[in-house]
Amino acid sequence: MIEDGAIDAQVARYFRVTVVSANRWRRALAAGGREALLSEGAAGARCRLDDWQLTRLQALLEAGAAVHGWDDDQGWTLARITELITSEFGVGYTVGGVCYLRGRRGRTPIVKVTARGSARVSLAALICTIKDL
Repeated sequence: MIEDGAIDAQVARYFRVTVVSANRWRRALAAGGREALLSEGAAGARCRLDDWQLTRLQALLEAGAAVHGWDDDQGWTLARITELITSEFGVGYTVGGVCYLRGRRGRTPIVKVTARGSARVSLAALICTIKDL
């Protein structure tokens, strides 16, 4: 679109981004060509668990909070998930919100994430993106 003469506002509206982002893309294109527009991957913290650990974590979460010594009526809180990950895999995360995972086996759980004004929800993002949870 930029190469075809679209202005930043048109590009921003089409891709549902800010005009500032569209302008950044225009400058990157001018400075480095199309290569400069290639994605660098998802922003934010990188997952510290490998594929095996994510699969194992999914199984641990599906077993329920009660299996791990917590009251099952509260489901999984972010603090509990953080503690579970630390004890099982020795990997630490910063708690920045609350992530409740509830649901029956074979059904997609209801996921509620509250950051309370903090941008630190990387663990919640990790847990909420585990496939087939």
